[in-house]
Amino acid sequence: MLSMRGTWKHVWTVAGGGMVFALLIGAWFWRQVGRDTGIRIMPLGDSMTQGTKVYPGYRVLLWKALRAQGMNVNFVGREQRYYMERWGAWGFDADHEGHWGWTAKRLLEELEPLASEAQPDIVLLQIGINDLFGGRRPHAIAENIEQIIQSLRGANPRVAVLVAQLPPVLDDQSKPLIPELNREIIGLATRLDSAEARVLTVDQYSGYDAAADTYDWLHPNEQGGRKMAERWFSALLPVLAEVSGSDARALVTRKP
Repeated sequence: MLSMRGTWKHVWTVAGGGMVFALLIGAWFWRQVGRDTGIRIMPLGDSMTQGTKVYPGYRVLLWKALRAQGMNVNFVGREQRYYMERWGAWGFDADHEGHWGWTAKRLLEELEPLASEAQPDIVLLQIGINDLFGGRRPHAIAENIEQIIQSLRGANPRVAVLVAQLPPVLDDQSKPLIPELNREIIGLATRLDSAEARVLTVDQYSGYDAAADTYDWLHPNEQGGRKMAERWFSALLPVLAEVSGSDARALVTRKP
């Protein structure tokens, strides 16, 4: 079994010295890899979740890290493509619900059928930056995020929701509001968290440099995507253990 440090070294090696997409095997094949097996994880949010073909963000690295640890997980959602990509998945379980440009309000409006179909056990939720760009105040955004969590619970009362604190950006209008929104996110997670349905925050803010870790002052570059994946990975391990009802290593799929 790899250590966490060994896991990330292995992931970067597999990914080709830091390039985060591997040989294209085909969207159909990769949709079959984990379908209806393993813990169902929904990456949910905006462009930070969807990513691009050149800068795919955290999803591919997170999936590879979980698989390198032997975790039997199944990413779920209707989408497979990166933004503006035509052909779909690149060598990993690419199912997701990341939508370029979506606000928390838009996500809330669209979520019910998506969650009912996907039936996630765990949701990785990162949303709110587009609301800030549109002038919406942090408290109002947090109210929509809280309703998103309640909608997810409507599809699965025991769903575990990991909510990202937003990373810093270089937009002068939104930059000073992100810490306020993150405090709101921490507060709602504290209120909603329970032993039966976890709501936990994932710190994607501290240690993240909007100048060095993005390619356009907003979206993660290769280094930023790795940082995000590492934070999700660390947060997921104990939640996987709780969801499985045992130690996370019980989720290992061993080959003969």
